[in-house]
Amino acid sequence: MSLTLTADDATALARANLQAHAEQARGAFAGNTTRALKADVVIFLAWCRAAGCPPLPATPETVARFIDAMGEQKAPATVRRYVSSVSTFHRAAGLANPVEAMAVKLALKRLHRAKGRAQAQAAPLNRPELTKWPPGTHKQT
Repeated sequence: MSLTLTADDATALARANLQAHAEQARGAFAGNTTRALKADVVIFLAWCRAAGCPPLPATPETVARFIDAMGEQKAPATVRRYVSSVSTFHRAAGLANPVEAMAVKLALKRLHRAKGRAQAQAAPLNRPELTKWPPGTHKQT
C-alpha cells in the first residue's frame, strides 16, 4: 500500500509545518533576525508571483532565476541572505531544500563573478582614532 498526497494535502502539510516551526522557534531568534527572515520570504513570494513560479516547493531553477533577478539590483550579500531565508523557509515547511542544488550554487557563483564577493571592510577603531574624539565620549582603559 502506498500513500500518495494530493497537491492540496501537501500544501496543508507544509502550512501546518510552518505554523509548528513558528511556534517552536518563538523566542529562539533575535527580533531583527525574525523580521529579516519574514521580509526576505515576502520578497521571494512576491518575485515568484510576478514570475509565475510556485514558491513552495520552489524548484532549484526557480531559486536560480530569483538569484539572477535579485543580483541585477541588490548587493551579493543581500542576495545570499535572501537565499538563506528561502532555504530556512523550505526546511521549516518540511520540504526538500532547493538551495542545495547545483543550479543554485552555480547562480551564486555567477553573481559573485559578476559583482564580486568581498564587502568593504570598515576601518578599525583603535587608540589613535579614539584620541581624536572629544573627552568623555569613550572609556579610558
